[in-house]
Amino acid sequence: MSTSAEKLKQEGNALYAERRFAEALEKYQEGLNCCSPDFSVILKLNQAACLLALERFCEAAEVCEDLIKNGKLGERREKTIYRLISALIGVAEDGEDETKTLSRARQLLDDFTGERTLKISLQNRIFSLARSLSIRLRPPEANFHVTYVAPKDDEPPVMLLIVLHGFGDGKAALGKMAEKMQLPGVACLVLQGPRRLPSELLPAGSEEIGYYWFDNIDWARGGEPLTRGHESLEKASLESLRELSGYLNETLIGTVGWKSSEIALLGVGQGGTLALEIGRRMEKEFAGFFVLNPDELPLGCPEEKRRVPQRVVLVSGREDGAPSFSSVRSIESELTSEGDMVQLHEQPGKAMDVLKDRNGKGEIFMRFIASRLAAVRMRSLGAEEMN
Repeated sequence: MSTSAEKLKQEGNALYAERRFAEALEKYQEGLNCCSPDFSVILKLNQAACLLALERFCEAAEVCEDLIKNGKLGERREKTIYRLISALIGVAEDGEDETKTLSRARQLLDDFTGERTLKISLQNRIFSLARSLSIRLRPPEANFHVTYVAPKDDEPPVMLLIVLHGFGDGKAALGKMAEKMQLPGVACLVLQGPRRLPSELLPAGSEEIGYYWFDNIDWARGGEPLTRGHESLEKASLESLRELSGYLNETLIGTVGWKSSEIALLGVGQGGTLALEIGRRMEKEFAGFFVLNPDELPLGCPEEKRRVPQRVVLVSGREDGAPSFSSVRSIESELTSEGDMVQLHEQPGKAMDVLKDRNGKGEIFMRFIASRLAAVRMRSLGAEEMN
């Protein structure tokens, strides 16, 4: 570091303290012309601060992006990310490529490990601006472990598909499937159940499986399944329902800005049962439900009449064994009696085949996605879907 560069930095700092930002910027630039590479990081960070104060957000973002790409930041990395996020918010507020800019700011939040209150403040600014512009960003960190898959070609999402795995599985397999499908206009959010089977019941190296949504087994009686009406089953399912509905209301709807009518749910086994209970209990209209081999509904009919019916597709596979087609049919009958519009499909193979597009079986799922996406688009134009 040269003496002249240090002197110019000090002069720039004094001018910055006096809020003479343009003059301070010039001093830092002079210092860059005669300093070592390591010292240039400090001067460029100071430049970014001046540019932010002058509301020259694009230039500030360029300086910070260059530092992240090429600079050896060390302990200054957090400060650089903070200033870059602040600059990107300013760029978006100026109306320049808002979706791309806010998506980049959202991405940087995951790299920001600084003071929690500061991170929450940045998060609130990003999502508040995104909501005002009807931009749906990747959800922030929450109580669930998730895999987020953006729409095909990273186009702005029109609909959100929440994916819930079955008992004893996890988000990994369905997350990979969502990445392969990468649906146009549809963002996928694969959630993982918050509970896990005891390690002694799982094979070695099974970190990706063993998760579930609620206890439906009586471990004290040798693992017998709990049946509807059992107090423990009702309590466990209501707790899981509270957790997931809270995530939907607070994070996806409240923070990100999704409308419930723009959210569809895909569930397998126990995850499908939980999805159906969300439709029965939340008294919100969702885009639709696509459920494969659901377990028996754990809760009785809601005491109060639901405000809106849901659109439900149930799929049962003959090769899947339990639950039998007759039990899935009883779920269809119950949902229909409660006002839902239900389609029931029995597949000769496995129900999961409808997600894998084998021998044309994927057509059922793709029809569901196409119809739900069309309904969301119609609603955004002020038109109502025909029943």
